[in-house]
Amino acid sequence: MRARIISMVVLAASLLVAGQVLAQSDGAATFGGQWWSQTHPEAKYQEYRDLSRGGYLADYVLREFDGPYAGALWGNDALTHNQGNGLYLARGVTWRLDAQYNETPHNLSFVTRSPWVQTAAGVFRLPDAVQQVNRNWLAPGGVLKDSTAFNRNMANLYASSPVVPLGVQTDVSKLRLRLRPIKDWQFEVRGTERQREGSAAYGTTFSMNPDIELPVPISQRTVDVDATGNYTHGPAKVMASIGISDFHNRIPTLIWDNPIVAHDSSWASGGKTTGATGQMAMAPDNRVVRGTGAFSVQLPYSSTFTVTLGVSQTTQDQAFIPLTSNSALTLAGGLHANDLAALPAQSLNGKVMTVVQDYRLVGRPLPKLYGTLRIREEKLDDQTPSLSFLTGYSPADQSITLPSVKSPAPESEAWSRRNDVYGLDADYSINRYVDVSLLVERRTRVHPEPREVPRDGENVFGGGVRARPLDNLNVTANYKYGQRKMDSFDVTTYDDGSGALAERAFLRRFDIADRNQSVFNGAATWSPSEKLDLTFSGWWNKDNYKNSLIGLQSVQNTQVFGEAGVHPSSIVDLSGGFGYGQMKSTQAGGEGTFYTDVTKGLPWTSNVDDKNVYAFAHASWWAQPKKVQLATQYTFTRDLQVNALSQPADPVKALDLPPGFYRTHDVSVEAHWYYTAGLEFGCRYDYVQYDVNDWLAQSIPYVNVNPSLAVPTSAAGFFLGNNKLSYTANMVQVFATRRF
Repeated sequence: MRARIISMVVLAASLLVAGQVLAQSDGAATFGGQWWSQTHPEAKYQEYRDLSRGGYLADYVLREFDGPYAGALWGNDALTHNQGNGLYLARGVTWRLDAQYNETPHNLSFVTRSPWVQTAAGVFRLPDAVQQVNRNWLAPGGVLKDSTAFNRNMANLYASSPVVPLGVQTDVSKLRLRLRPIKDWQFEVRGTERQREGSAAYGTTFSMNPDIELPVPISQRTVDVDATGNYTHGPAKVMASIGISDFHNRIPTLIWDNPIVAHDSSWASGGKTTGATGQMAMAPDNRVVRGTGAFSVQLPYSSTFTVTLGVSQTTQDQAFIPLTSNSALTLAGGLHANDLAALPAQSLNGKVMTVVQDYRLVGRPLPKLYGTLRIREEKLDDQTPSLSFLTGYSPADQSITLPSVKSPAPESEAWSRRNDVYGLDADYSINRYVDVSLLVERRTRVHPEPREVPRDGENVFGGGVRARPLDNLNVTANYKYGQRKMDSFDVTTYDDGSGALAERAFLRRFDIADRNQSVFNGAATWSPSEKLDLTFSGWWNKDNYKNSLIGLQSVQNTQVFGEAGVHPSSIVDLSGGFGYGQMKSTQAGGEGTFYTDVTKGLPWTSNVDDKNVYAFAHASWWAQPKKVQLATQYTFTRDLQVNALSQPADPVKALDLPPGFYRTHDVSVEAHWYYTAGLEFGCRYDYVQYDVNDWLAQSIPYVNVNPSLAVPTSAAGFFLGNNKLSYTANMVQVFATRRF
C-alpha cells in the first residue's frame, strides 16, 4: 500500500508539471503497456523484477531550479514491486536533503507445494488425520511396515497441496541531510530502514527427524541511523561519527508438526523417543551501537597523517527456547527437557566489543614517488558469559545426553579474535608513459578459542605497471603473491574428556590452512581510430593449500572479457563482447577413520570444474536520421558444472556426480520514433530461452525415505519440490516518452 501511495504521488506531480511547464523546469516521463507469456512458471524470468501485464510507468524525472534553490524528483517502474523513487532539495552548498525509496523482489520459486499450513507466524500444522494415517504405517520401535505405501500416501498429500510461492521482498527507505552552516563545519545525518517480507525454503535438519523442508516466513526490519560532523581548519581536520543499527525479527521461532505422530511418544527406537512437534530458534534481535573518530593533519612533502579509531558494541538478548519441544524426554534431576527451568539462563545476554585502529601516512617524499604507510588493528572481544548445560542437552529432540565424568556438561565459548595488517604502498612515475607500483604487507590473525590453529601470519608482496605507449592505448597489469602459514595445529583442542577427539588430525579447513595465493589482473583499452574501440580485462587467481593432506587442496579462478565497439558511420553503431570464466577446485577426503589415520579408510579426490561463457552483440541503425532508430541485441550465457572423482576406492561411496548445465538465449528488437523534440514513441520485442539440466535442482521428490531405516529416528525427507524448469518467454512492449 505504501509503495502505491508513493508512486501515485510521484505520478501526479509529474503530470501536473508536464501540463504547467515552468521556465526553469525540465523533465521527462515514459509510460506504455506490455504483454508477456512464459511456457513454464520458472521464477528465473522474474527473479529480480515484478512483471505486470497492461499499462506501466517506466520512468520519470523532474528537475527545477529557482535561484539558489534546486530540486529533482525521479523514479522507475512505478506501481510495481521493483520500483525506485528519489528526490533531492538543496540550497546551494548550505544544505541538501536526499530521500530514496526502492523495492527489490527476489522471486525464488513459483512451483513449491507444502501440506503444512501456517496457522500463526512461524507455526506450521498438519491435520491430525494425516498424522494418524502415517502412524499406522509404523511398527513398534518406529520401523516402517510398508515404506511404499507410506511414500505414496505422503506424495499424494503433497501433490494435492496448494502451491506456496517462495520469494523475499526487500523495501529500502533512505534519508540523508547534509548541512554546512558556517565555514569549516559540515554535518550529516542519514538513516536507512530495510524491510524484508516473504518466505524461503528452510530445512529443519538439526531439530527433528524426519527432515522437513518448510516455506519459512521472513519478516524482518533493520534500521540504521548515523550522524557525522567534520571540522576543517588550516592543515588539520577532525571527524566524529555516532550511529546505531537495530535488527528486529518478527518471527523469532519456528514450530512445526511431526507428520508421523500427533502426540509426544515414549516408545523408543534405538533408545530414542518421538516428539509431536519440532522447534527451532530463528535469527535473533540484536543491536549495534558504534562510534568513529578521526584526525588528520597535513605535513611537509605533500604528506598527510591520519588516525582513525572506531568502537562498536553488539548486543543480543533474545529469550531462549527450551532445549527441546519433546516432553517425553527427561533431564537430570527429573526436569522435563522442554521446561525452561532446565536452561542455564533465560537469555544469552550476549555482548561483543569491537575496536578498530587505523593509522595512515600518505605523501610524496620525491617528485615522482607517492606512497602510503598503513597500520590497521582490529580486535573483537566477546564478553558473552559462558553457559554450562549441567542438566544435559538434546542434540536432535530424540534423546538426552547427560553429563558424566568422561563427557562433562557442554559449555558455550566466547569467540574473541584479533586481525592486524601492516602495509606499504608505493607508486613511482618512471616517465610520462610508464608508472610502477609496489605492495608489501604483513597480516597476522589470532583465532578464537577453541580453534585448532591459535595464530597464523601471512606475507603479501605485489607490484604493478601502468603504461601509455600511445595516446589512445592504456595498459595495466598487477600481480600479488601471499603466503599464509599457521604457527601450530592443536588436535587436542576438541577433546571431550572421553578420549575421542572431535578434531580430525589430518584435516585442514581452508580458512586457516597454510596457503599460497597468487592473483593477477590486467586491462587494456585501445582506440585505434574514431570508428573502433577495443577493451580487454582479465583476472586470474590460484589458492594452493600445499600442506593440507585432507580438505581443500587448491582453487583456481580465471576470468577474461573482451569488448569491441565499431562505428562505421554516423547512423550505424555495432558492439559485441565475449567473456569466459572457469573455476577449478580439488578437495581430498576419505571414508571411516581416514581423517584420523591416513593409512586406513578409503581415499578419494574430488575435482570440480565450473565453466561460464558470456557473449553479446548489439547493433543500432538510424533508418531516418534523428527520426527513426532501430536496435537489436543478442545475449548468450552458459554455465557448465562438472564434478569428477579420481582414485575412487569404493564405487558405491565414491561416484562422479552428474554435470549441471544452465544456458540462456536472449534476443531483443526495438524501434524508436522521435516524433518531435519532446515526444518519442517506441516498441520492443524480447525473446528468452532458458535451459537447465541440473540433478541438484530438478526432479526433487516430495518424499524421500530409506525403507531400510527407522522412521522417524533415521533418514527421511519431505521437500517442497522447488525444481528449476526450462522455459521460453516472449514479451511485447509499446511506450511513449514525453519530455518537457
